[in-house]
Amino acid sequence: MLRQSPLSPARMYELAYYFKRPPDNRFLRFLTALVIQHAPGRRLLDCACGTGEPALHLATEFSLTLADASPAMLRLAKRKAAAMGILNLRFHTARWVDLAEAVGGSFDAVICCGNAISQSLRPTDLRAALAGMSSVLITGGLVYVDFHETDSRADSRAGFVPVDVSGPIYWGRRQLLFVICERQARGILYRQKLCYSIEGTKLRLAGSALTIYRPINRKALRDHLLTIGFHSVRFVKRPGRWPMTAVIARKGTTT
Repeated sequence: MLRQSPLSPARMYELAYYFKRPPDNRFLRFLTALVIQHAPGRRLLDCACGTGEPALHLATEFSLTLADASPAMLRLAKRKAAAMGILNLRFHTARWVDLAEAVGGSFDAVICCGNAISQSLRPTDLRAALAGMSSVLITGGLVYVDFHETDSRADSRAGFVPVDVSGPIYWGRRQLLFVICERQARGILYRQKLCYSIEGTKLRLAGSALTIYRPINRKALRDHLLTIGFHSVRFVKRPGRWPMTAVIARKGTTT
């Protein structure tokens, strides 16, 4: 048997969460209605687009720009857009703090989905990320950020603990199984994704990826948004396949 190359973290992310799954229509309807209701126009930036979800499904409603800090994620998003026949999209490799320089433009709405904001590990990182989103919004523009709220679980003393198993899925000739393990220590959540290739009666590790999160609480998020110059801060429940909390706010006049 030919030895197959390890899966990249970007490919693992796509296969584990989106491959051959139908769109999360409940969330898409919620997000579309929210942006149309509160944003002054249809120029939309997804600033943590990953492999293109949910942004690519919004392309018929908005003038869409996608950005992500990972070039590998963006490459997959571009391939998916081409396969879906979606044209006239703009793609940028950019961290949140670099949005004004790397993306430019003025947007009516900026979205940051999938708990990505929790990768801001320090309070100063969180504030800088939100300020970066503000820097590309027009006055009156809408920011939408969803996240998991503060986790009250005690720190784990047993190392990584499995919390979810999914699959198997078939990708080409490969049969894959995904295991997610977590460990929490000093308020930081460590999430390890493991991908195993099923070969007869054996499992072979085909890829792994570690993501580090700091769970976010509402007060800190609200305080940062108000300090930066947002107003009308409101928290709502994100519906759909992965329920979370979401915050929306409008950019005020710069003084």
